[in-house]
Amino acid sequence: MALNVVFLGPPGSGKGTQAERLAGSRGLWHVSTGAILRACVRDGFGPDGTAGNPELVRQTAAILKAGQLVPDDLMMVLIREALAAVPAGSSGWLLDGFPRTAPQAEGLISLLAELGSDEPVVLEIFVPNEEIVRRLSGRLTCSTCGHVTAAGLAVEGDPCRVCDGHLAMREDDRPETVRNRLAVFREKTRPAKDVLAARYRFERIDGLGSPNDVTQRIASVLAAAG
Repeated sequence: MALNVVFLGPPGSGKGTQAERLAGSRGLWHVSTGAILRACVRDGFGPDGTAGNPELVRQTAAILKAGQLVPDDLMMVLIREALAAVPAGSSGWLLDGFPRTAPQAEGLISLLAELGSDEPVVLEIFVPNEEIVRRLSGRLTCSTCGHVTAAGLAVEGDPCRVCDGHLAMREDDRPETVRNRLAVFREKTRPAKDVLAARYRFERIDGLGSPNDVTQRIASVLAAAG
């Protein structure tokens, strides 16, 4: 049976780092909605399945460039394309950054049933708000590829070690802005989490401590899940 995982967690929870580690260690097909949306804007393509659907990518990019949120129905089309592109015989997939609303969660349940996917384990990485504020206000982000570096390891204007971009503090990483983002995030994602937890196995992971500590907690939970 394939290992399918849905990762939930707000910005600054370490979700992206843990998703990359888990996908790499278990050979999972990593579906990152953030990466998909950035690619639509930057490169004009999305997940593998959108290669024959340039209108979908164009529409998504236009919405993001206008500073608007991608509507639930369009996100569902992107996720359908991404999951349909998972190679046959894969060890499983990891969905990172989706769903974020109750309608998206309900749509995902229907989609997985339609695709005949093995039921996922839903993991939520939980970190208290003030710790997230501390983390986000102490990071620098590449304006080109989105790679994140701790502020203590670099200064604004330094080159990104992943691409040819440069590092800067995002305006939405300022402390008061982060608190507002967290309030909105938790308000919108709590219903999504509740929908998934009512249908699939749900585990909350303590996100405090070192990244290695959190990785070990996730491994223990998945081992117990079989």
